Amino acid sequence: MSCYCDIDYDELPTFYTESMVKARREHRCCECLGTISRGENYQRRSGKWEGRFECFKTCQRCIDFEANVKAHIPCFRVCSIGELIAEAVECLREYREEAPSLLFGAYRRDIMRRRNATALRAARSA
Repeated sequence: MSCYCDIDYDELPTFYTESMVKARREHRCCECLGTISRGENYQRRSGKWEGRFECFKTCQRCIDFEANVKAHIPCFRVCSIGELIAEAVECLREYREEAPSLLFGAYRRDIMRRRNATALRAARSA
């Protein structure tokens, strides 16, 4: 399979750290907006972007999804934190002939993310 992904990273961080930790309380995944329950493992990424310190938490389901996409499309890279699903859908559209089931899975996650976002907005406005 030939690679035809373009990588165009946003602003690179001044410093960056990444670790796997166990949740001591409930968190929100920055990728799918789902809940990371107490006791679940999640990826914690922190760094300083454009002078601001930020911390992002990613659930195990999104980590597994990214690993699965990378296993089938080695050149796949997420350029912006919080854009895993959108970037996966975009990339997988180009590879739909080679990996149709991956595209279907990405569409399912995109629908789940949209539902989670709608539920979050509704909860905040209530």
